[in-house]
Amino acid sequence: MEPKIKSILFATGLGPGTSYVLDHALSLAKKYQARIHIVYGIDPMKYSAQSKAELYPSKIELEDSIEKLLQEEENHIRGQLQSPCHERLEQLKADESLIAGINIERKPAKQAILDAAAQYRADLIVMGAQRLPGSGEARLGPTTVKVLNRATVPVVVVKGNARQA
Repeated sequence: MEPKIKSILFATGLGPGTSYVLDHALSLAKKYQARIHIVYGIDPMKYSAQSKAELYPSKIELEDSIEKLLQEEENHIRGQLQSPCHERLEQLKADESLIAGINIERKPAKQAILDAAAQYRADLIVMGAQRLPGSGEARLGPTTVKVLNRATVPVVVVKGNARQA
């Protein structure tokens, strides 16, 4: 019996193999007539480091500055995701409706992925393996391991193509 896959969560950290992994998610979506929800987790804590706190005379100015940095980062990430999505859809001659949305979550990647999988009732999570610098060997990063251990749906980990690294 073929699985019913209607909702695919594509989790990315925008590494060098992103387009290659996206190709796999799009191929699965096309085959199963599913929709893809793209998720990227942004850890807001990195923007609120103690060293920055000393630069601002008030808590409000610090919070405003952090919010501005987060919004700029989200816009940048959204741009980095929209371009390859559009290119890959054209190459596959696939309809833009395969992409349900690009979601940038203000939480650590692991939590963003698990929460999005539940929110969008994902039937499958697609994510990539990291490539070790210099060796070209793929490995499971800490986010992938945590998602594999905690996900309630199947997780497809795509090992990057060595020629794409």
